[in-house]
Amino acid sequence: MLHHHGEGSTPERSVPPKPGSARADRVEVLGVASTCGFPHSCRPAGTSLARAEDSRAGRHTCSVVVSRRWAVFLVLVGVWSWVIWPRFAVAIWNDDRSWANGGSTPTSFLWVHALLIAASLAIGTAVAVLGIRAWLAARKQLAARK
Repeated sequence: MLHHHGEGSTPERSVPPKPGSARADRVEVLGVASTCGFPHSCRPAGTSLARAEDSRAGRHTCSVVVSRRWAVFLVLVGVWSWVIWPRFAVAIWNDDRSWANGGSTPTSFLWVHALLIAASLAIGTAVAVLGIRAWLAARKQLAARK
């Protein structure tokens, strides 16, 4: 993990945390270590910290809390992607620059935009799915509190 200590200084590599310290309760997400903030939720009940560190190598076992507002925002971003990009796809399809040889051969203009649209729809779908899952988890957590 890299730490930056202000302007003009160079980033330093931190020393790995000692088992049992607050920093030892870290989770690895996409290779980046971060502190969960809830040490009790990062390991199975009855498991020592050292054993939890060994047993969860490469696994993320902490819960991520997303508010219902953020969940709705994520779903709306996904919906927005599905409203905007198909309309853009129709405009690209009908553009004269998309076709060569009298409309029979697709050009690189069409292929590049088709790839852009496909990637954007995939990302929008993934974001919407995460939003839906966050909404359901928040609803389940709220019901458990009652």
